Amino acid sequence: FIDTNKDKWLISFEDLKKVKNSSAKLKTLKLLKKMPKRSRDATRPTIVYLRVSTKGQTKYSQGHISYSIQLRACKQYARANNLKIQTIIRETCSARKVKQQKGLKYLIENNSDAVVLVNDLSRFSRSTEDGSHLLKEMMAKRLILRSVSESFDIQTPAGRHQFRQLVSAAEMESDTLGERVAKSIEYRRALG
Repeated sequence: FIDTNKDKWLISFEDLKKVKNSSAKLKTLKLLKKMPKRSRDATRPTIVYLRVSTKGQTKYSQGHISYSIQLRACKQYARANNLKIQTIIRETCSARKVKQQKGLKYLIENNSDAVVLVNDLSRFSRSTEDGSHLLKEMMAKRLILRSVSESFDIQTPAGRHQFRQLVSAAEMESDTLGERVAKSIEYRRALG
C-alpha cells in the first residue's frame, strides 16, 4: 500500500480503511507514523488561494505580486512537495477585511481534509484577529495551510504561534503603509 521509493507515499487514509488484513494494516499504520507530516499532505487535494488588493494588481505592475506570479510560485511549490492542485481560487479584495474575502470563506466552508496553499501569508490575511479566527475555522475542517514563502505547521502549538506572528507582521506592514499614504495626502492638501 505504501511505495517508499524516491520518498513518495502513495496511500490515502480512505484506502487504509479498506485493508482487511490486520497485520498489513498495523504495518501500514506504523509506516504512516514515521512518514513526515508534509509527506502526508500529498494524499490530500490542494487548493491554491490567490489574492490581490486591487484590479490594477491583477497583472504585474509597480512591484505588486500578480495572480500569475503567485500561481507560478504555488505550482513550483506543489510540484516540489508532491501536492496535486485540485482548485485555484482568485480574489480581488483587501486582506484587512475578512468579510470581503468571499472566495476564502467559500473555500473554508465547502472543503475539508485539504491543503490550502498561498504564495505568502499576507495573501491570506493582514489582520491578526481575523487570521486567528480563520485559522480556527480551518482547523475545525481539517484544512492545512501552507505558504510558499514561510515555513510553519499549524498542527503544532509552535506553528500556530508562528502563524500569528507572521500575520501580525503583515498587519503592521499594512498599518505603516496606510499611515504613509495618509501623511502624503495630508501634505499634498497643504500644498494645494
